[in-house]
Parts: sequence; C-alpha cells; structure tokens
Amino acid sequence: MSALPSNEPVTDFARRLQEAGIGLVRAERFDPVTVSQTPYRLERGQWTMAMATARALGALFDAVRRQTSWLRDQFSAVTCEDLASELCQRLPTGRVMSTALSLTRHDLILDTQQNWRLIESNSIAAGMGPFSDQLSHIMAADHPHLNFAPNGATERQAQSLLDAALKTREATSPLVVFVVEPNEDNRLDQGMLADEITRLGGQVVYRTLAQLQVALDRSSAPELWLEDGRLVDLLYFRTGYNLQDYGADPSTRRLRLDLRAALEQRSVALCPSMAGQLSTHKMVQRRLSALSVSELMTTFELPVQAAVLAHLALAVKYRDVNPDTLESDLSSGRWLLKGTGEGGGQVYGEANRIPSSIDNQRYLLMQRLQLYPRAHPAIFVRGTGSWIVDKPVSELGIFTVGSDARYGGYLLRSKASTALESGVHRGDGAIDTVVLV
Repeated sequence: MSALPSNEPVTDFARRLQEAGIGLVRAERFDPVTVSQTPYRLERGQWTMAMATARALGALFDAVRRQTSWLRDQFSAVTCEDLASELCQRLPTGRVMSTALSLTRHDLILDTQQNWRLIESNSIAAGMGPFSDQLSHIMAADHPHLNFAPNGATERQAQSLLDAALKTREATSPLVVFVVEPNEDNRLDQGMLADEITRLGGQVVYRTLAQLQVALDRSSAPELWLEDGRLVDLLYFRTGYNLQDYGADPSTRRLRLDLRAALEQRSVALCPSMAGQLSTHKMVQRRLSALSVSELMTTFELPVQAAVLAHLALAVKYRDVNPDTLESDLSSGRWLLKGTGEGGGQVYGEANRIPSSIDNQRYLLMQRLQLYPRAHPAIFVRGTGSWIVDKPVSELGIFTVGSDARYGGYLLRSKASTALESGVHRGDGAIDTVVLV
C-alpha cells in the first residue's frame, strides 16, 4: 500500500507508521492517529481469560442472531424512528437465500477486581484490528526481547471473509464487495484487509449502498450481479450502522433499508446479516445482562462455561433515562449516559455536556465501571508529537469470527483514565499492543 503525502514532518517512527498505513485519509492526505509506544503488559492468565471470554460472547451473539423471534421482542416497545426498529421490521420471517458470517469485536476492560467486563460488542464495521496488527510488527522490531501477543487480525479476518465467499458458489477467485461510505476516511484499515484478500486469491471492489441499489434493480436473478456483469459472493458492510448512512431524506432512507432486506433474499454471503447486526445492539446487550447463567444456557443453548463467562462479562447494570433525575444520576458518579447508536461521541458523564434535547429511547444509563489502571505511564505519539499519560486504561477488543467464534485478532486502544471513550477517530484513544509477561 503506497503512503499518502502527509501534512506533518516525519520522524523515523512516524515514517514507519505512515508506511504501514496506520492512520486515516482526510482531504486525500495521510492523517496520523494516536498510537502508544508503551505496550500493555498482561499476564498470560489474563490474556487466556480474555480470549475465553470473547469466544463465549461470540458464541452468545451468534446464537442471538439465530433467535429472530427473541430479537423482535427486544424492539417491540421502541416507538421512535430508530435504525434498530427499522431493521427489526424487515427481518425475514421465512427461509432466506443468503448466508451470514459473524465478524464481531468484543471490547473488554479489566475492573478493579481484575475481571474482564464488556464495554460493548460490535458486529458491523468493527475495524482497526489491522492497525494493532501492524503496530505489533513495528514494536516487535524495536523490542525483540518482548513477547508480543499473537494478533494476525489482517490475515485471520481476510481468510475468514474469503472462506465465507468461497462457500457461496465455490468460485476459484470469489468476489468480495466492501460496502462503504461515499467519502470514507478509514480507507487504509479497509485497504489492508482488501489487499490481504487479494493476496489470498480473492477479488475486492468497493461499492456504496446507492451503487448496490442500482445493481439490485438491474436484475431479478437469485444471485447478485454488479453493473459490470460480475457475480458477487460476499458483501462486507463497513457502513449501515447509523440511520443517516441510509440517506438524508425519508424516501431514500426507506429505499436503502428495503435494499438491506432484499439482499437477504439473494444468493450471497452477508457480513453481517440484519439479524447479526441487531444481535449486538445496546438494547440487546442490556437485556442479556439481566439474564442468569441458566437463562443464557436454556435460551441460547450455551454450554455452562460459555454461559458463566458471558454472564460475568455482561454483569453491568442499566437503567432507563429519567429526565427528572438525570442530572443527579450523573452527578452521583455511578452512572454514564450512553447512546444506543454506533460510533463515538455518545457517552456523557456530566449533565452540562448533554445535548439540549435527547430522545430517552435512544439513550440508556449505564453503570460506571471501576477500572483497573495500568501500573506504569505510557508514551502516546501522534505524528511528530508525543506526551506521557499517567495510569492509562486499556480496552482490549478481541475479534471473533463465525459460528464457532474463532479468534480473529485484536484491536487494543488505550486512553487517559479521565477519558470516557477510547475512539481513535475522535482522538480519545491510542492504538496499542499487548505484551505477555
């Protein structure tokens, strides 16, 4: 992948980050993201437990997506115009021609009891694993004496997407379509996956929802054909997780949402399906957090160990938003206000920072976890600037793939303990790596 021109002077470390593609693209120029030069030191037992917890959660959410009637029940009381309710209304009720691949990131964090707790799971457009993967290679070259945790997010995810595409019609070089925003700034992360799929023998093209609509309208065949006559084997959604992704005006939005439903009836693999996307919605996670181990076992047919691990990770309290007590709830220090949509900028810890008008159905009160900070400061770097963060906290996003929830690499993001979010896009978090001790 060729490096884009940068607006900043380049030091040796910054140059290597840019050459590796660890950054965003804004105004057609490379825009560096914050990275950590101080790896997160985890005991092997902690790493093993995180892996087991992620696999348990992956198995749970994959089981949830198969329980479409249970999913519908979770959104039956939603009356506002909300993406989840729109998708839920369009869930297929009978047999579908499409197949589904789950590729989910589970963002885990250690609490003061050193238990892994789930911040959230994301089953659509869960990216940036290749960034931690690439950073691991750079850091390992600088610190060959350290034992970096195995990542391989780029190859693992690319291979999983390719394998799912191959099953559609057993083509020798299957076509994977990345469904993207018209003006995407996270192109480099996507490009790493696309390049790896190509290296492994597949083909990759990029299409927007609008372009897919044109392709769908051209043919009523059971397969999905692009406008250039090529047959699609898998659709990998990197957009479509917020209502505005489907268009600004109601008619366009309705058309694009109907497109999602129509794709479920084509002979193509979907990553994710609509049910797969809904399975990790915040309202679903809230409902799952209220279930006992035995309820998780009976409802979703989880083995006892997976149910226990998922139950422990999900043990976060939620409450409905009460406008009359919201200010005092946040002032107590026990709650955070969290939006149910995807993307950053939806967590509030102080009443004076809340938007002037919020729809209570789109927000939840989430228990503020007591986090286990790292023992040593970390050096954060962005471009040619660097600074020290004292006692940072780290959020370990472990990817699981497929119905067997196999390991798909990790994304580690570290942040100051005062930061509410670890989003890299907004500059709250730093791309980081794991070292096993």
